[in-house]
Amino acid sequence: MQASSINLAVTFVTASPFLSDPSSLASAHSALHNLQYTKPAGELSDVLVYTVPRANAGSQSLDETVQALKSVESVLRVDLKSPYFLPTKQEVIGAQFAHSNSCHTNVVTVQNVRLNLKADERSIVSFAHCRPMERSRKILRKIASASHQVIAAANEYADRRDSFNVERVHFQLEEEMQKISVACGCLASNLPMSLLPHVPAFDVRLKDWLAGDEPRRCYETLDQMEKLLQEDTTSRTSTGLTVRTMTATQDKIEEAVNLLDSRKGCFHFLFATDIWNNERGVRQQKEASQCRDDNIRTNLDTTLPEVARHDVGHANTERRHDTQVDEEKKENAKKLEEILKWLDGLNCAEKQDATLSLRQPDTCKWLFDTTQYKKWRDDDSSFLWLRGKPGAGKSVLASFVVNSLEESLGDGEFLAFFYCDFRNQRCTCAAEVMRSILSQLLRQLRGSGVDPGRWFDELMKATERGGGTRKNAKQLAGFVSHVAGLAVRRPLVIVDALDECKDVPELLQALMVIKGRVRLFVTSRPLHAIMSNLSGLPFVSMDDTAEELSADIELHVTRELDARQRLRDLDTEVKTEIRSVLCRKADGMFRWVQCSIDTLNRCVTRKDVRNALNDFPEGLEETYERIIVSIDTNAREAQVAQRALVWLVAALRPLHLEELMEGLSINLSTRTLDADFQPMHNGALLDACGCLVTYIEKNGVIILSHFSIREYLMGKFTRFKLPCYHVNWELAHLHLARLCMCYISICLNHPQTSGRSSDTLPHVPGVSPDRGDYLCTMSQRLRDYVLDHAPDHFSHLGPQIGSILHDIKVLELDTQSHSRMWDNMCLSSNQVTHCTSPGWPTSKHDFRLYILVAFGPNSVLRKFIRRMGLKSKEGTNPLVYAAYFNKPEHACTLLSQGARLNLRGWDSDGFCPVLPIEVAFRNHHYETVTLFITEGSHVPLHIFGMLYHRNHDAKIPSSVVRILLQTDDFAEAARSPLTDVFLRPSALSDCILKNDINEQDLVLIIRRFIQVGYDPHRATSRDTLIRIVAQLGLVAVVQYLLSLGVSCPSDLLVTSNLEHMRNAVYMIPHPVENGAPRPSWLRSPKSRLLGR
Repeated sequence: MQASSINLAVTFVTASPFLSDPSSLASAHSALHNLQYTKPAGELSDVLVYTVPRANAGSQSLDETVQALKSVESVLRVDLKSPYFLPTKQEVIGAQFAHSNSCHTNVVTVQNVRLNLKADERSIVSFAHCRPMERSRKILRKIASASHQVIAAANEYADRRDSFNVERVHFQLEEEMQKISVACGCLASNLPMSLLPHVPAFDVRLKDWLAGDEPRRCYETLDQMEKLLQEDTTSRTSTGLTVRTMTATQDKIEEAVNLLDSRKGCFHFLFATDIWNNERGVRQQKEASQCRDDNIRTNLDTTLPEVARHDVGHANTERRHDTQVDEEKKENAKKLEEILKWLDGLNCAEKQDATLSLRQPDTCKWLFDTTQYKKWRDDDSSFLWLRGKPGAGKSVLASFVVNSLEESLGDGEFLAFFYCDFRNQRCTCAAEVMRSILSQLLRQLRGSGVDPGRWFDELMKATERGGGTRKNAKQLAGFVSHVAGLAVRRPLVIVDALDECKDVPELLQALMVIKGRVRLFVTSRPLHAIMSNLSGLPFVSMDDTAEELSADIELHVTRELDARQRLRDLDTEVKTEIRSVLCRKADGMFRWVQCSIDTLNRCVTRKDVRNALNDFPEGLEETYERIIVSIDTNAREAQVAQRALVWLVAALRPLHLEELMEGLSINLSTRTLDADFQPMHNGALLDACGCLVTYIEKNGVIILSHFSIREYLMGKFTRFKLPCYHVNWELAHLHLARLCMCYISICLNHPQTSGRSSDTLPHVPGVSPDRGDYLCTMSQRLRDYVLDHAPDHFSHLGPQIGSILHDIKVLELDTQSHSRMWDNMCLSSNQVTHCTSPGWPTSKHDFRLYILVAFGPNSVLRKFIRRMGLKSKEGTNPLVYAAYFNKPEHACTLLSQGARLNLRGWDSDGFCPVLPIEVAFRNHHYETVTLFITEGSHVPLHIFGMLYHRNHDAKIPSSVVRILLQTDDFAEAARSPLTDVFLRPSALSDCILKNDINEQDLVLIIRRFIQVGYDPHRATSRDTLIRIVAQLGLVAVVQYLLSLGVSCPSDLLVTSNLEHMRNAVYMIPHPVENGAPRPSWLRSPKSRLLGR
């Protein structure tokens, strides 16, 4: 039966008046008078269906209707309305987006207006799509063919090169081209099948992709890549010889890959996995069908030989790549080891085992039943904070979480953890937390085979820049975030005891950086500084879990009563009473329970037990007071405990029991090791300190039992009520610094006191065997701590450092008297422990000035110089110390007192004399560098070389580059015929690309280069200067170069970086006036369509 009318789907702009009054469209043009409104097109609110009556449905009349619709302003597109052909939602949105950007194109997609109205709908649809499908297949075949041409050009180029980098990038390019080729072949061969009634339809994105401009841009991109790889790589010398210039083409394949990456958005459909899966379903349906179209066979016959030819070239490339893969793996493994060694991440496994051992079986399980924890563990929630009062068992809970996660990690899951610990200085630093987490993730990535990618190279650069990154928690957190992003699932990260970190704000800032890339679990007390930063984030408060904690405490008490020999034999009634009292008074604090059980364990009779139960104090402070009062009843034990507690509070790392015993034997009055000063045996020391300390038999370490004990000893309560046990932070470090210096003097002057034979000493690399007698003059027990950590006590003294200048002078005299012995001790310490932090000065240095500049405040240095004068040791320069430790204020004081900037002094390691500015520049202390230049320092030649050298990876600030180039030393170096490297054509561009230079300073820098003889008109080996600054979007610099008469390349704006499009818009008038064409991406849409 003949169709009575034709339905047209008309898409309007969102604000079109025809949407509110559809019938008025018929009056918009004389040729539309027979157009009748029918209904909206389903859920497409901006699409209306109109009918052209059968009486006027001749081909000419339909053409006139379509042309009339094209002329209506608010019409975006016209489609033939049928069950098989309607505009998609994406097409409607795309048309409206184009219109909103003033790109009105009146898209008309009536595929064939001369329709045979007597045919059925299926014939109409097939006929309407016949020509577009043929055109689509042709485009796909052209793209596949172009990808083969790129492969051929890349193979030809790679055969001329032996570079490993070329092989690696070549393999990457060939894989991408193979994907494009196979995808196009599959789509071209299956395209007609999607129109059959029982075959799965192609993804709707295929229609959008083919109807747009992206296929043409794909082909053009591949064509440009082929031409790039085929560019002539030869040049002719003045003698007529042809020479291949490899420097001009050494990066051609990499350039081709970068070009593909920059335009990969055009190829998105060909790389989509779900599209491949959809097309596989079409292919399987086609193979099951008995009817095979000749066109399909022809397309497959055309595609398969091309793929076969590609496979031959690909196999050759794979063979070349396989010869390099082992070498690449070994090189990456070596680099990773260097990174891990540089990070020196702290291993918390021992702390994890020790903390987990405190947990009683069947306790802590309540945490896993909370909604917050389940969401964090199973639903990839990014954060969970466990908070509770001191002594509530947060660390034990954290250790249980770590242990449970280690046993249940799934495929692709990584786990990293860290324990902040007041007992170890390294465990209280935010940067140490990030270094440890990063090290753990890198080790697990290595085991999983995941490629760290470009962040691996960034880490390598950080290792070459020195120690600045190692101390920057936020920068390290950025590396953690990027490395975590390489994992299949977000890694699990646990950080315990945030409140024990000495720089809590820096740690919190770093944790917020990684929060989005990892699943972060942290514990702490609810301190105000922490709560203000973590407000609004998921948390579990232990104050809200009193019932669960009470059950755990009861289990803990029961098992402790069975484990203690004295308490085990008590009758059931007494045990029940103990359990009842402790659970009732504990208030959720395991630490209080432990101290109470220790007190009960010392009771002799049942009456003593009952008296203790009735007299138990409430809270930790009252408990600690009771313990200390008990210790103070024995005068001899009290003296030992007081001195031991000072060591344990101020020590910079956990001390071994034998170290503490020897430290207690140091007599400052006689400057000897006095056996009468120390306890008779280890047990006497442990008995004197009671439950305030914990001795770990596994590693022989003695520590304060809990962080709350240190807070109590340093708090106001002991200061007024128990002053003999109060520990002042600065005075404690002052005391330990004096003890350490005295210990060194004792060992230098009395080597037989605590030495060991050289046969028992470990071999020290770099120290000859005849030096063993000097190494054995110190006790191995305390030697490591004194040499590696004692200098750090000075940094905690503040103004108090002035009170130990006499001790420093005495030690200086002793080191000078035994200079060889002292230098070997310092050398052995650094080599055995791989110490990277500044330590003791060697005998070549000025001992007192070194200590005062490195660790003392500027006020103490000024006072010392006023009293003693600035008389530095011969061969030294205190400004070198100020440069090394980045102390510009100290440098100003030294300069005001007559220190000389251009006097060389021994470097911090004592290996060679250097200028202060060399030390400051090498360590990236640019504030100090600026000060030295301002004060008239001579700038050595090699410092200018670092402005251009690619291997010097640290970016130098713009202000420092500018002030360096303004010196007379730069002008002298630039004009010297021996150093004309500074004026070579690429010198200025290297300086720009190498360093962090802003636009204002760059104009001044270029002006300075021109002043010393640089020619801005000369082209570099890579690119012209004006093109480099144009690609960076530096408008003022382009204007300045043009004002100097620098020629403007014809393709300047066309090749400018689109990232700086806004800057380029303002830049256009200047190059265009000098003959450069306006780039196509800045022309009007109409001009682009017309090719103008």
